[in-house]
Amino acid sequence: MLPESQNEKKINISEKKPQVNPYYLVLSGKFKTAKLIVLCCLVVFLLATILLFREEITVDNFRYLIKDLEIGDNTGVNFKDEITYDSDTQIKLELYKGDIVIVGSSYFYLTDLQGNKRLNEDSKFSNPVVLSSDKYLLVYGLSETTYIIYNTFTALHTESFDYPITGAAVSDKGYYAIVTRTAEYRSVVYLYNESFERIGALYKDKYITDVAFNDDGSELLVVSLFTQNGDFATEIVNYVPFSDKPSSTLVVNGSMPIEASYNEDDGFSVIYHNKIEFYDSEYVLRNTYNFSANMVPITTCIDRKYTAVTYSENIVGDDIRVLVFDNSGKKVLDVQAHGQPKRIKILGDYVFVLLDGKLCKIDIKKSQTTYYDIEKNPIGLLLVNQKTALVYFSDHTSKVNVE
Repeated sequence: MLPESQNEKKINISEKKPQVNPYYLVLSGKFKTAKLIVLCCLVVFLLATILLFREEITVDNFRYLIKDLEIGDNTGVNFKDEITYDSDTQIKLELYKGDIVIVGSSYFYLTDLQGNKRLNEDSKFSNPVVLSSDKYLLVYGLSETTYIIYNTFTALHTESFDYPITGAAVSDKGYYAIVTRTAEYRSVVYLYNESFERIGALYKDKYITDVAFNDDGSELLVVSLFTQNGDFATEIVNYVPFSDKPSSTLVVNGSMPIEASYNEDDGFSVIYHNKIEFYDSEYVLRNTYNFSANMVPITTCIDRKYTAVTYSENIVGDDIRVLVFDNSGKKVLDVQAHGQPKRIKILGDYVFVLLDGKLCKIDIKKSQTTYYDIEKNPIGLLLVNQKTALVYFSDHTSKVNVE
């Protein structure tokens, strides 16, 4: 038996009880009262909403709310291997907020990744063009006079012109531009805000071939083609509406523009029939890559990070070369591929070339090329992510795992 400690001290528990400041007791009571008031107001608000706006509370509206909140990333998840539709050689597909837009000359579908239709309308366009952004979907008919703005569930706005639409662009902010003409001018760009209000116009006596927004939608690149002294010439305008910054203009003689777009640093690249030029945000020429006499671009793509072209190496045969440049104009990839190129797209540090019967994925950093077998006669390519591509044909889509 252990001996009792002679030095053991008895502790009075009540003496160790923490002391509470009366000020904080009062403050705590006020917060509890405020919480109860807020909860009561919330209950009253919900009951009033249900009673007064019962007809507005629908499943579609709830789905639209969830869609705009962008909870999670469903892109590429449970993707159906094949989605079928009525055969149409003018078919166009695009990705929009994780859904698939399918537009033919007689139908307009918005489907989920399993092919279930969210929106089903008759198409108004014999040669449709589809442009998507984080906010809106813009659909128009090339050389037709009408465009339509959609969100996930309905058409929001439409407008028609006296002359055909020849181009358009839409920004993630919701601003968009429409290219048409007037009785007085060969081309005009109408600029609209996210509320579909026309906020500017740029009139040109030249043929506008391309328009593109920068990342925040504050500037519009307008590329025009004209002739000067019996040769092609290109005019490039950096259009900045409602700003103290003046619109900049430059002219490039002897070159016909193919594609132009901004880079991620607000510089831009322009692909011509005979060269590629790279500019910084102040319109200063960074670099030029001149094509040799036998180099004629077949497919082109300007991404925020890279600019890419394909061209045929020989008059006979299916050998092509794929060139990729960074925003400074430095060539970062020069590889050979085999096949007839249909489309070229860039995603991250990968370039994808759609060939007739194959899909080619090239790692830009490692210069590694991988081929995936697909059906013949593809029309277009959508990149869901770096692991999944969607190749579409006249009557169906085909998922390609490109891991």
